[in-house]
Amino acid sequence: MYSIQLNWLSFSVDMNTVETWMKANAGPYYMGNSSDNALTLWFSQQPDPSISAAIATYWAALTNASPETANYQSKSTRQTAVSTALASAQAKLTALGLTGAEIAALIGH
Repeated sequence: MYSIQLNWLSFSVDMNTVETWMKANAGPYYMGNSSDNALTLWFSQQPDPSISAAIATYWAALTNASPETANYQSKSTRQTAVSTALASAQAKLTALGLTGAEIAALIGH
């Protein structure tokens, strides 16, 4: 396995958007990524230097105004959205006459 490590940026990015770009542009040997102190991109074979350069250019070009940052949602934002959706579903199911047990069986809460 081969890897490229990218330093984390000073702002948050939506890793789904970054992963979509990587799958489309990082070549056929791109296997995915892992993260801890840096973003590590994994390859089954050593990537071509032009691919490595394209990845470095892409990462360096990200800014606070990039789509990758605009799409980012914090964990608390996602949790709030899920809670709101669950509350709405529970209210609608209650209005349809379902019991608490039936609602819990349907949506798991």
